[in-house]
Amino acid sequence: MASLLSCRQKNGQTASAHSASDHPPSGWKSDTVPARVIDINSQRDSTGSVLVIVDPAFGEKLRAVPTGQPVWIAMSPANEPVVRSLWAGQGAPDHLTGITGFSFDESVSAEDLFLAELDTVDLHHGPYSSASSYTEIAVRGTRPTANVRAGLLEFGFTDFTDTEDGFIARRTQEEAMRRRE
Repeated sequence: MASLLSCRQKNGQTASAHSASDHPPSGWKSDTVPARVIDINSQRDSTGSVLVIVDPAFGEKLRAVPTGQPVWIAMSPANEPVVRSLWAGQGAPDHLTGITGFSFDESVSAEDLFLAELDTVDLHHGPYSSASSYTEIAVRGTRPTANVRAGLLEFGFTDFTDTEDGFIARRTQEEAMRRRE
């Protein structure tokens, strides 16, 4: 699944961040720029929360995500133009905020797309990159299936709440700060 990971950085530089156990494929690039609108999903707006969107039709709804909310989004044909528009209108944020696009493959299920991105999300927002690791991950576009729950359990997520278009998973601060091998 690692071959699904591919993002673009505005300056064209290749990102070097990756976990020791999961080397990104050649051409891996990262892009992060914040959105500048309000929350439409009534999820908690905190730096302890990361939003992952694998819904290929999310599109314009992305404009309603709060500024500074860390977002990871599949670059589907409907999502990519909105992401690029938001990138163009924003300055460069730090590594914990903004919008990160990742590759989309219509032949891959939303569940598998999410699971393929999970290690990278944790690398960027977990204990290796932040003094206060994220404790919540909100996912749009897939459900907390047995495979998804198992993948999240490896990162200490044990509390799952269904939402209209996905779910929210939570873990304790102690689990969030635990370094995994």
